[in-house]
Amino acid sequence: MGTKWERAAEDFMSSEHGKKLSANRVGLEKIANSSEGRKIRSMLEQQNIEETIESGDIAALKSALSNVMNTEAGTRLMSEISKIMEK
Repeated sequence: MGTKWERAAEDFMSSEHGKKLSANRVGLEKIANSSEGRKIRSMLEQQNIEETIESGDIAALKSALSNVMNTEAGTRLMSEISKIMEK
């Protein structure tokens, strides 16, 4: 990840939302390692998400994430993440 993205990630993680993510790390890791999480990871890898992030092309990043999150697996994963984040 380039320095621009690292700074953005650091800024986000120090925000209220980032702190909430950190507080729910165990639950989020459980989701990430679930079959749904692995399926989503594979979809993102197929769309070369790391290269898209590194390129800084926000429109391409939004499109790639939207394509994956609009799948049945993506919808279920987002629902599970929302439940954890509400705690």
